[in-house]
Amino acid sequence: MGEIRLYEGKINYGGEWLTTDDLTRMIQGKMQAGNMNFAQLAAALEELTQALDNAETINVKLVIEKDAYKKLKEIGGQDEREAIYKAIKAFVNGGATTASETITPSAPQTEVSNEPPPQAPQAVINCAKCSSPIEIPSNETPEEIRCPNCNAIGRLKKG
Repeated sequence: MGEIRLYEGKINYGGEWLTTDDLTRMIQGKMQAGNMNFAQLAAALEELTQALDNAETINVKLVIEKDAYKKLKEIGGQDEREAIYKAIKAFVNGGATTASETITPSAPQTEVSNEPPPQAPQAVINCAKCSSPIEIPSNETPEEIRCPNCNAIGRLKKG
């Protein structure tokens, strides 16, 4: 699966961000030159077309605190839309970690706990957002947990 920027309508092909028109022109150029080696271009065109057909556009004005904005930029890089897309996708997709435990990201929070980790034996699950391991004390089952890597907050569900 190629890397796709839905909001730009582009797919990363050969290190270049291309639209459906770009891919179509490249395929036509190869055909006119007698080069029938365009299967990968056609596959990229099909993948981008399907992704765009299965996308919905949401127009939103989002206002967040400066601290939350800084965290968003740290997580998603300089592209605000990409950072917000990644955050929404992580939230919507949730993410199962084991058959009995699930982390579902919740709204970002600006407070960070400075409590030292407990010294009890621990269970380990993976963050739904960044897949980093999160240690959970086995002598307690917190409702909310925070990823030490990306600072995402999630809820544990017992299954």
